[in-house]
Amino acid sequence: MILDIGSLVRIADSRRTLWSPESASIVAWVVSLQVSALVDWDHDAGERWIRLTSDGLVVGYFDTVVPLAWVANRVSVPFPVVLIPSSSEALSLEVSIGANVFGERFASDVIDSSNFSFEDLWYVST
Repeated sequence: MILDIGSLVRIADSRRTLWSPESASIVAWVVSLQVSALVDWDHDAGERWIRLTSDGLVVGYFDTVVPLAWVANRVSVPFPVVLIPSSSEALSLEVSIGANVFGERFASDVIDSSNFSFEDLWYVST
């Protein structure tokens, strides 16, 4: 089943002023302790997303621009983070919302906005 994440992305975008790369880093670190994962993020290289990895697999993503996250395990995250349900393997998002929040590459042919994974979203918005 494909989950339309438009309303979740709009909520996260509306909370953008409550979020910062530093906030994202702290929340990702706390969640990494909950799921026994490593934090993978190069802030100095301008990376937008923080990834959590465990045994070579990505188990979580945290956006540093808007408070949006996906974590493979069930976790608790603080306000203002909007958590995409981990049970959703296929996502969809209206192109105009995606381009507004994640940049013009979302509107390109790089991603099928009607059926993509969180990894795809990470790829087009890094």
